Amino acid sequence: MNLTGTTIQDPTNMMDKGEFLHFHTWRDHTGAAIEYWRGTQRNGACVRTLNAAGEMTTITHYADPGAALQAIRPKVDKIPGIPH
Repeated sequence: MNLTGTTIQDPTNMMDKGEFLHFHTWRDHTGAAIEYWRGTQRNGACVRTLNAAGEMTTITHYADPGAALQAIRPKVDKIPGIPH
């Protein structure tokens, strides 16, 4: 799951600050996941990847939420509310 964007170097509490809301999670057959988080204050979106054990492996910030969705699109079956 290699995504293009700005990799967050210290994401330890980024998602806990309330600046992003969880939108959707996609899981593959191994249990690994891609999560899409939308910014709450026009601060873009984040894509977070987790391994099968549920441990975060990457978090990538996109200034444009549409760019985050474009990065996810080839890796998932369907994005809710968006024609594929």
